[in-house]
Amino acid sequence: MVAETFLIYSNASPIISIIFIFPAASVFFVGVYMSLRSRLKGTKFVALIVVVALIAAGIGSVGFVLGKNANSPASITISNGYVKIDSSETGTINVSSSQITYAFVSQIHTGNLTIKSKQHGLNNNADNIGVFTLSNGATAYVLSDNSTNLFIKMNSGKYLIVGTSNLTGITSLFSKEVFPVSG
Repeated sequence: MVAETFLIYSNASPIISIIFIFPAASVFFVGVYMSLRSRLKGTKFVALIVVVALIAAGIGSVGFVLGKNANSPASITISNGYVKIDSSETGTINVSSSQITYAFVSQIHTGNLTIKSKQHGLNNNADNIGVFTLSNGATAYVLSDNSTNLFIKMNSGKYLIVGTSNLTGITSLFSKEVFPVSG
């Protein structure tokens, strides 16, 4: 069987980029204003403007890089005998069928297992991408933009939680190719 990949796109990048663009612009304009008031002439004036522009560009670049990372799609790949997740927040995690204790479908924000806290990642409305602590204290690697998800408990006691709007497709393929999902 050929691997099938499901993508999740985060909505965080505009927010992250904007958070850094405003300070960058402020530094630039305040720096230019102060340079003009400093009464510096010639090369000293040009050097001050260049330094201010470089600082502003540095701040803006951080926002651009973080925003671009947050907009990178996260992927869930299911193939014969394994499931793989990949995102900038979780890295790449491969789980083979021999590493799985059980799998079931449940709500991520209600029921016995819910997200208690974020270790790192994105937790924005329905988007949950990253590493989280569950209500039972276990660590979970989560790639989801859906409230209903496939919970995969690994032999290590950690969880892999995946979900998209095509949860039926993910669950069906996972049951067929990797591990049976409990009803």
